[in-house]
Amino acid sequence: MSWVFYGLGLLPFAFYGIFYLATRSHAKAALFSGLGFTAVTAALSFFIISDIIDMRDRFLTEPNLFLLRDDDGFVAGFSGSPLEQDEVVFPGGDELDRCWASYAAGDSRAVLGSYYKLFVLDKDALLANVPEEIGLQGETFDRAFLERLLAAEDPIGLFLRERVFGETYDEFSPDQMAEARAGLEAQLGDAAELKGRLFGVLFGAAMAQAGPSFLFDGYKAGSIEVIPESPAFMLVRNIPDSILDTARGIAMRELPQEAAA
Repeated sequence: MSWVFYGLGLLPFAFYGIFYLATRSHAKAALFSGLGFTAVTAALSFFIISDIIDMRDRFLTEPNLFLLRDDDGFVAGFSGSPLEQDEVVFPGGDELDRCWASYAAGDSRAVLGSYYKLFVLDKDALLANVPEEIGLQGETFDRAFLERLLAAEDPIGLFLRERVFGETYDEFSPDQMAEARAGLEAQLGDAAELKGRLFGVLFGAAMAQAGPSFLFDGYKAGSIEVIPESPAFMLVRNIPDSILDTARGIAMRELPQEAAA
């Protein structure tokens, strides 16, 4: 879609030439070419704004799939809609591996399935967009610890060692450790589910900090993939910042309060 913006760059000159041939006046040609370019820019802005608002509404109500990737595969995932948080589903380790196999083979549509959108986020870019400390269920977790949990092969064990037992870890018997692990897994799920929950917390923190622009800015920077691409996403990578800022401001003003909470 970058050809659209190359064309936009040439439009003022094309308009000027057309209007000069019609009027034989440099002043009128400059005036009319400016008005014509403004009209085209306004129409493009309206087109993108409309698509942003439509995507925002469907994004909030229809199920989407979010996958977090690093260099070796999908680290975590969750699916659902922001307004139906009780129905969030966390894919297991085997499902994440299947998704990665399809994604790595270029078959993103197979990963998308029946979801409205598939969002693939880069882990490092996501972590760079969340606060240093995140409050969760009355406790405060630093970002570095959450990053270690995402990278750990046994995040349940790491959580038990550093957040449950702490310095007293070596004082507990294997039976006590097994009992504590079973209790934590009953509450938070297995390793894949725990990582999926952490991914959801981090994604929510990034959205709370930046709003919908987190998705568009990440897409423009290449750290977020959106499948399938809507017209707004197809244009946003090369769109002038002034138009994107206008669209972002309108989408933010109209964001439903229940989604922003």
